[in-house]
Amino acid sequence: MVSPLSQTQQNGFLAAEAIFGLDQSLAAYQRRLQAATAFGLLRGSIERNKTTLSTLTKRNSQKRKRDYFQINVMGLVQSGEVSRILLPLVTICSSRPERSMNWLLLALFSLTEAFVSSIKEHDLSEVFAELFPRVIGDFTIFQETREMFIDILRQKCNENISEIGQMVLNLLPSETSTKKRRLDGVTSEVEPLILKSESLVCPETVHEDTAPNLNPNRGVVFQFVAAQGDKLEGVLPGTSPFLQGIHTGRQWCWERQKDAESSNSSEMRTSAISAMIPDNDQADISFVLTVGYKAGWEIVQYLGFRFSETD
Repeated sequence: MVSPLSQTQQNGFLAAEAIFGLDQSLAAYQRRLQAATAFGLLRGSIERNKTTLSTLTKRNSQKRKRDYFQINVMGLVQSGEVSRILLPLVTICSSRPERSMNWLLLALFSLTEAFVSSIKEHDLSEVFAELFPRVIGDFTIFQETREMFIDILRQKCNENISEIGQMVLNLLPSETSTKKRRLDGVTSEVEPLILKSESLVCPETVHEDTAPNLNPNRGVVFQFVAAQGDKLEGVLPGTSPFLQGIHTGRQWCWERQKDAESSNSSEMRTSAISAMIPDNDQADISFVLTVGYKAGWEIVQYLGFRFSETD
């Protein structure tokens, strides 16, 4: 007597049916396989964009990407092909706008003409909105960039009054709350670093013949790199020229590009700020900030540095 299949075996058999197209014609199986492959390519690009948006500043966002975003918004509110793809996602977002607004922003940021054509070619228009949240999950968008996209959405929907445009407007936070967050400087998601009172006590003695600022190339025992980039706003508030300068530097931009290319990137690290630990506790710890050239010169001129020569 043949024993019945266990639940695990049954699940495995059902998975095999779906994966290998059992009991399907070859033509039907190949259509499904091509559709799955096309969606896999879309998903890979969207995952990279998701990583990019977590750190992308308004200043560093590419004009081409902003243009695509605006074109997709117009396609959404004017009932174009983009509307057919994303309208179900708007409906999904309406049930929990605070949590799911990022899905809509990411989709509008990611869709290109080639992607829209691929979705249409493989008959994915009807299912894209259902699959999208399940594979993307929850994520964050850099606050300044998120507000920029919301402003674009609000502007285009107000300029092109339509039923879909009104649905999108109903999802958006009030304009006053957005402006208030901007004035606050530091977003509520990032806790600022508050130095302990003992850390602010001046040293009792200062050796007049020894400069406390050590040259980082000498007398350094440890050099710490790859700091947690998402905590920078805790020590350098969002409007800080130093933080803005870091975001415009080649080091920061190169790191973010590498993050976007990595499908396994789970946290943001940066060597745009390094800690130099001296070989004795009589010298101060030096933090070396790498900022963009132009922003750096503005900071140098503002601080009125004096010239120093080193051998």
